[in-house]
Amino acid sequence: MNRLQHVGVFLTIVVLFLALNACGTAQPNQPTFGQLANTGQSVYATYCTECHGANGEGITGPAVIGAEANLVKFQDAHKLLAYVSAAMPQNNPGSLSDEEYRQLVSYLLIANQRATGDQPFNPDELALITLLP
Repeated sequence: MNRLQHVGVFLTIVVLFLALNACGTAQPNQPTFGQLANTGQSVYATYCTECHGANGEGITGPAVIGAEANLVKFQDAHKLLAYVSAAMPQNNPGSLSDEEYRQLVSYLLIANQRATGDQPFNPDELALITLLP
């Protein structure tokens, strides 16, 4: 092998190593569910309590937190985020920012014990968070 081939092999190994180490790990500036949920609680209080109640118990809208919450119909967190982003708040669907929807869903997932506060929020892995019993 000549010197140029050695450099090529070395660079290939370095790139593979970096790619494998990046898989499934939190990125340095990737927020956690807890960080998003802290603001998500305020988003919920501002836009959701009128219909879903201060504690998510449901008023004119269904319960979204606790034993009475029926999140099963969404199957996973990805589908929940897609629904909430498109259909809520009911009086002005889709009016929140993408970040506010992520914050809101993070709050709901933690409140319903489907995510932990220190768990990295990775939009590509939301489908792995099941809402089924």
